Amino acid sequence: MQVAIAKNLDTKEILELDDITFQFVLWLNENNYIELDSLYAKSTLKTTVKEFNELNNKMTFQGEDELLVPQINYFVELNTWVCFGKDENEEINLSFEICDVVYDSKTMKESYNPIELTYLIPFLNSFEK
Repeated sequence: MQVAIAKNLDTKEILELDDITFQFVLWLNENNYIELDSLYAKSTLKTTVKEFNELNNKMTFQGEDELLVPQINYFVELNTWVCFGKDENEEINLSFEICDVVYDSKTMKESYNPIELTYLIPFLNSFEK
C-alpha cells in the first residue's frame, strides 16, 4: 500500500494526503518551491509561516471546480496543522513523501517508509502507453 504524507520535520508529526490534495505537492514541484530528494520519492519545503499561507492562497486548479471544496478544506487543515500558534516569520520545514505503510503486529503501530525512486519510476512508467 502506498500513501502520500506530509511530515513536519520540526515536530515529526505526520498528516496523510489523499490523491486529490497531493496535487498541491505536484504544484509546488512544478513551480520550483520544493527540493526533490535524489533517492526517495519525497520532497522538502523550507519556508516561513507567512510564505506558506501565501502559497496556499495562490494554489488553484483550473477546470476542476467540483474538487474545490475538498481542496479548500484540506488546505485549511494543512495550514492549521503546520502553522497553528506560530509567528508568521517562523520557519517551517515539511517533507512530502510517497510511502509504504508497514504495520508491526507486535507493537501494533504503523510506520511510513519512503519509497525509493528506483522502484517508483518503473511503476509510474508502466502506466504510459
